[in-house]
Amino acid sequence: MLRLFFISIVVSLSISPATNAGAETFGFSGLFDEEKWMNRLNDIGQFVDGGIDIGVAPTDGGSAPAVPSPSPGTPSPTLNQALGSSRIATRIFAGPNQYPPANYAAYGIIAFSSTASTETVERHTAICRAYLKALPLPPEGVPPVSQLVTVWPIITDDVANSIHKMDEKLQCEAAVRNYNQSLGQTAIQAARKKLNKSFGRGPFLIAWSPTEMIGSDKTVMLFWDLSQVDDYDSALSHFQVWVNDIQSDQWENGLTVSKLRVKIQAIINRYGQMFGNVITIGG
Repeated sequence: MLRLFFISIVVSLSISPATNAGAETFGFSGLFDEEKWMNRLNDIGQFVDGGIDIGVAPTDGGSAPAVPSPSPGTPSPTLNQALGSSRIATRIFAGPNQYPPANYAAYGIIAFSSTASTETVERHTAICRAYLKALPLPPEGVPPVSQLVTVWPIITDDVANSIHKMDEKLQCEAAVRNYNQSLGQTAIQAARKKLNKSFGRGPFLIAWSPTEMIGSDKTVMLFWDLSQVDDYDSALSHFQVWVNDIQSDQWENGLTVSKLRVKIQAIINRYGQMFGNVITIGG
């Protein structure tokens, strides 16, 4: 079975691609007009007072904005729903011998370039908490083949198993402390080789297919940079976009540049051109 490897995501700002050694980037092409955006939301019935966080991702290292969510009372279809997907996004902690997980429809890894330091542990923990909140554990009775699983890599299999048994309130402290830096760096190095570009501090959600050819110029890659994410709310917004808008049956038969363009355009149509970070496609 063709597997898909993915890591974490950042929304694009325009659909005008720029090519860089096989990498196709969708970047911001103009200033954000907040008044115009608010009017647009009112026009399409998505705006509920206090229900949407509007903002532009800063370029000075500040926090990225949260993705606006439709009002619970007026839900709009997600890309997943529109395509009739039977796939669900899930999460697991996995040690070296449990990664990559077998028999899943798709799988991924949250890739940090380094383990948490005293200065960064709060940020790593906030991202972990958002990961736990947005992505559910595999539901009972749902086979791996129906799951798109995102992995948080752990230093040993035993530690990964023990974290799964912990109360969820304690899991992130252990998961951050026991993050498998080697697996994270391996994924980042493969992305750097494929995309031929400089990266921020991360973490990253990187998707490529086929996974057995990681590092090859024959793979297709989706790179989502979370370098601007600093807090729980911002991280949660990005993970929710992945769960609600990225998972679909299009993953089933392999990843292609054309499929990724469809996904990116759907996200832009749904949330608007609000982010200064970019999605990069390598093909």
